[in-house]
Amino acid sequence: MNNEKNFLKELDYLKIIGVLLVVIGHCTSIYTGGWVFTSPVNSPIYGLIASYVYTFHVPMLVFISGSIYYYCRINKGKYTTLKSLIVNKLKRLIVPFLFMGIFYSIPIKYIIGMTDGNIFSNIKSFILGLNTGHLWYLLMLFNTFILFYLYERFVLNKKYSIILNLILFNILYISSGFFTNIFQINRAIQYSIFFYMGYEFFRSKDKLRLKLEQLKTKNILIMIPILIAISLVLILVSKMKLSNIMLSKLFSLINVVIAIVCITICYLIVYLINNRMKNTIMKEKIDKLINSIGKYSFNIYLLHEPIIFIVLYFIASKYINPTILVMVCLSISVSVSILISVIYMKIKRLCNNREITFQQ
Repeated sequence: MNNEKNFLKELDYLKIIGVLLVVIGHCTSIYTGGWVFTSPVNSPIYGLIASYVYTFHVPMLVFISGSIYYYCRINKGKYTTLKSLIVNKLKRLIVPFLFMGIFYSIPIKYIIGMTDGNIFSNIKSFILGLNTGHLWYLLMLFNTFILFYLYERFVLNKKYSIILNLILFNILYISSGFFTNIFQINRAIQYSIFFYMGYEFFRSKDKLRLKLEQLKTKNILIMIPILIAISLVLILVSKMKLSNIMLSKLFSLINVVIAIVCITICYLIVYLINNRMKNTIMKEKIDKLINSIGKYSFNIYLLHEPIIFIVLYFIASKYINPTILVMVCLSISVSVSILISVIYMKIKRLCNNREITFQQ
């Protein structure tokens, strides 16, 4: 049980890191030249950071969701029916998706002139999953949960084979572009391979932990920069263009490998912090920071991008040092997201207390 609790803590750390990487990715995307805002100041370093982060931050969050799904479904006996899963994920994913999109994200974009047409056409496009901004992840993940539940129930545990399952999910990955983008169906199919890998990750956690415990700390520390170098080389290779469509589709699987390598890097870092830094002041400080951010990680994800848009609306066109601009976007988007969350929680608590008092 202690091992399971420890492993869940590491997954929680990974989730927080993933959310922060999403924010960092959005803060640095201004230097990629292909985002909604562009800067008059070039910054190859931050452009590289954005490109690197984008190779794995969403796959890692989906990977973690797959792991937690295994824990809830197999270890805790939750989601015994498709209905129970749908009801849970409607509350957890679709309600925030609709509320934050219609009453927060779209109005802000409309006010600062980031949307074309009237606000109602934008809402319609949003509900269909065609123009969702950063909230596309919630809709995609909702679909992924349902698709994987059906696969697990009717296929996965009927004739269990990791190799066959990986082959199938890889085929789905390379063929996802043939499916509709309405309601983010194509992306749900594309990212399902990471959900499945997370599922297997939790299933194999004891064997994995045993192997890691056999490694010396210095060996893990050596592995991390090697894996970073491998991921960078793979990213460079992934930029190659192939004329043959079929080969190009197969070649796109290199992106899956890149994501898994980067997820491995993040997990090894978390493992070292959680298991090889025990009873140290640094460990206590990291735990405190992670726990502080962890309480608001989901809200940070929901709220951060429109805040970044507001900041960049005023300063994106100015000649500002890239490091200053990125730090301003990062600090404001995270701190304001947390502030809004704290205010919301206090108002909610106050309303609940008044309701209890009224009932008495």
